[in-house]
Amino acid sequence: MKSVPREVTLASLKRPVVVHQLSMKRQKMTRLPSKAEIASCKLAAARRIPELLELMASKPTNATRFLFYGYITLHWSCFHGHRPGVYANLTDQEVIEGRHQGHLIHIKNHKTAGSFGEAQLYLEAGEFSWMERWLEGEGPCKNLGAYLGMAWRDAGMEGPICYTAIRTALSDYAKKTQDAASRKKVTDFMCHDTSTGKEEQSRAKHLVRR
Repeated sequence: MKSVPREVTLASLKRPVVVHQLSMKRQKMTRLPSKAEIASCKLAAARRIPELLELMASKPTNATRFLFYGYITLHWSCFHGHRPGVYANLTDQEVIEGRHQGHLIHIKNHKTAGSFGEAQLYLEAGEFSWMERWLEGEGPCKNLGAYLGMAWRDAGMEGPICYTAIRTALSDYAKKTQDAASRKKVTDFMCHDTSTGKEEQSRAKHLVRR
């Protein structure tokens, strides 16, 4: 059997591989939340969070509390783009300290603390008041991914969602609209190492729109 020169084989394979990679990247990006969806979620969260806090005060149920957790972390994610571990590890003491720091909350314990230091949540006065009322409640904040999905659907969105998809979308929008210096500020605030972006986009690709 006549052998095929190695360089010919590689040349014949290179183009299909590149085309496939570009196709997969395009498909992954089209499955991410759109700017319109993120904007709609911000509006829905601003409306629903105060309503849920009232319900938690008057008729507390686990379902209401879980939906509140979903909305508050959806709200934070659409503005800040942090990993869910930042929200899960947020302590009461860190919220209390934020009262004296211009509503800026510093979260010490999170995945990339060694590279980026404390994660930050900068809240407006009204948003911080939600946090203060949250401290009056009870119950741990677990299974955030499921609660995020509850809020996503309650806001009228379709298909699956996860924190990585929102985070990847914000990073991609920053890449497309900001210069290099501004983009670095955005990704640093998100505690996002752009060298690991491909890994996160790979996880986000499983969010197939239905």
